[in-house]
Amino acid sequence: MKREKIETGETTPLENEPTVSELVEAPVEETTPLEDEPTVSELVEAPVEMEKIEIEETTLLEDEPTVSKLVEAPVEIKPVVESYPQSLMEQYLSRTFKEGDIIQGVVVAVEQDQVLVDIGAKSEGVIPAKELTREPVASTKDIVTIGDRINCYVVKVEDNQGNSVLSKRRADYELAWTNIQRIYAAGEIVEASVARSVKGGVLVDLGIWGFVPRSQIGMALRGKKNPVGEVLRLKVIELDTENRKFTCSARKVEEEEKESQKMLALGQIKEGTILKGKVARITNFGVFVDLGGVDGLIHISELTWGALRHPSKFVVPGQEVQVKVLKFSPEEGRISLSLRQVETDPWDKVELKYPVGSTAQGKVVKIGKYGAIVELERGISGLVHISELSDDRVEKAEDAVKPEQDVLVKVINLKKSLRRITLSMKQTELERESTPHPSYRGGRERRRERVEGERPVTPEREEHFSTIGDFWKETEKE
Repeated sequence: MKREKIETGETTPLENEPTVSELVEAPVEETTPLEDEPTVSELVEAPVEMEKIEIEETTLLEDEPTVSKLVEAPVEIKPVVESYPQSLMEQYLSRTFKEGDIIQGVVVAVEQDQVLVDIGAKSEGVIPAKELTREPVASTKDIVTIGDRINCYVVKVEDNQGNSVLSKRRADYELAWTNIQRIYAAGEIVEASVARSVKGGVLVDLGIWGFVPRSQIGMALRGKKNPVGEVLRLKVIELDTENRKFTCSARKVEEEEKESQKMLALGQIKEGTILKGKVARITNFGVFVDLGGVDGLIHISELTWGALRHPSKFVVPGQEVQVKVLKFSPEEGRISLSLRQVETDPWDKVELKYPVGSTAQGKVVKIGKYGAIVELERGISGLVHISELSDDRVEKAEDAVKPEQDVLVKVINLKKSLRRITLSMKQTELERESTPHPSYRGGRERRRERVEGERPVTPEREEHFSTIGDFWKETEKE
């Protein structure tokens, strides 16, 4: 290898600057060590003294973490992206959803034939229009809008275009079935509207069609020709997990609630108490009253203080009444009630209102073979014997009076203890007669003698009609 010669320029030495040869040949001058100056060997062999540094102990502050705690403490890492719902963030971080899973997503685009949903994956999920709902729809915009958070069933994790195929309809179905299973296990009461009438019953909508047999519809739809849209309170009574079908009952809910109300009502019933109720049923022998879950009976004799041929003449179904509890048997579940005893007994003041010799206005309520019964007021009725119906001779009572006719009567006998009052129409007629023309004086005298000469009611007659009830019985035989 050929080397190039580098020419250096000549430099002028400084004044008194020694040359190299002079530096090499110059003798080395010995130096005298300073007093007490250590030699090199002494410095090497001398021990090194280290100064001890004392560290003052400090007291930890309250709740101040130690170093070991700081080292072992877990570090909480928060996701940077917080704009998605938590479930979407978990999906994005894990990326573990598979076919058949139900995940959540946010609608990002609504198109005519499909809906795009952000599910936290590398691309949006696609829901075809037919997979939005179980019912056909005219437009996808009628079902969802951008920004809606919806549940999606994963039909396919990734298609040939890299998108996940989803179904909202299937997700709704799966979640509804899970909810129905929970309702059945817990025995819960749910509300559902009637979707359509079918053979043997109706279908209700709980996210899945449920069947309510006609025998289980209960009172809610009774008398309604078109039940569609009516809301029923139901219990799931049968569940077919294999075919995913279920049967509901509104009747069971009504029975359980009625039993609960019955137990509550029975706890409030005591003999002698006054309760509010509603007329439930009317029979020949009395009236059943609903006391709020339990029925009590008012016998016909306890409906009113007066005579009554049939309960329907006094009350109507649905009428609200106040009743008194006469007898209560919890073991038998029987409750005897009275409507008349809630009011004051009109016979308590009968002697003041209708003393013997007084006149009163009344109404004919019954006509029989031996006379007529006239009601003075509700609860007080008296007998007008056929001989006291008119000043003229009467063969039949119906020839002198008619039912519902208003008449003026005179009280001729009163026995409060027997609740019996005897009346006369004839004597009021005589008292109302004005003085006739002199040519008729003889006839009037003869009539007065005839009236004064006969007894209004013979002892035998009083024994025969000891009460108005006897009169009623006698007329019923006719």
